[in-house]
Amino acid sequence: FPTRRTSDLMNPIYTEWLWDNTVIDLIGYDSLVARNPYTMDFVPWVSKTFQLGTYNHPTYGTCTKVVFTLRNDVYFQDGTQLTVADIAFTFIEIDDLLAARGLAPPWWISNVQNILSFSILDPLNFEVLLDVKSIFALGWIGGNRILPKHIWKPIVTGVVAPKSGVAWDPTTFAPDPNLIGTGAWRLDEYVSNSHVLLQANRPGSVVNTGINTDPNANSVPVTSTKGFFRLSMIDFNAYTVTQKTKIDPVYPATTIPV
Repeated sequence: FPTRRTSDLMNPIYTEWLWDNTVIDLIGYDSLVARNPYTMDFVPWVSKTFQLGTYNHPTYGTCTKVVFTLRNDVYFQDGTQLTVADIAFTFIEIDDLLAARGLAPPWWISNVQNILSFSILDPLNFEVLLDVKSIFALGWIGGNRILPKHIWKPIVTGVVAPKSGVAWDPTTFAPDPNLIGTGAWRLDEYVSNSHVLLQANRPGSVVNTGINTDPNANSVPVTSTKGFFRLSMIDFNAYTVTQKTKIDPVYPATTIPV
């Protein structure tokens, strides 16, 4: 990926530009749902299933409700399992923690600002109640990126940063210089005004982003013990030479006459 601006941010809280977010999304601060590119329907992603419905609020009237079941095989690239706590932290806690330090909300705050209630039903199931009824509600909350709480809570609360010796600043170029997400790719190299090099998130892959310009901390080698959760073997049947099959690791195969 080419990079054209020295002001690029590898910051999943405050990055605003399209191309910066493209790289961050590929690195993989994944979301609960994703779009099926063939039908444009929402399909489960980090969630295993979701149930979209409504409920009656005494003040707001009919509002949107979504119940999610989380997958149990999603791991961050440092080997830590993604849990409902990471989702609650991203959707509910992070804005308040930033505000307590006098900092601006995340750029994606509009996706989660209508959440009225977030209820953890059990380790894999949780319910989100919104204060509006909208056909866009599933895309708002289901499409929002998820940050690892164990990495970002110390950052946003301002623990002492190892490099600067003062409170960690979540507004810098890359507050987490290791850029730990859950996605299919890992940042292998960043050269401002030149390029971004990504490496596949495979089990056992070791990556050092080389980001040592952030004032908070320098990057370190990180081993992805589990790899990308969608990386798996695919079974398929080939029928005749008059047909070709499109194989996709995520969405159903489609057979196209030739």
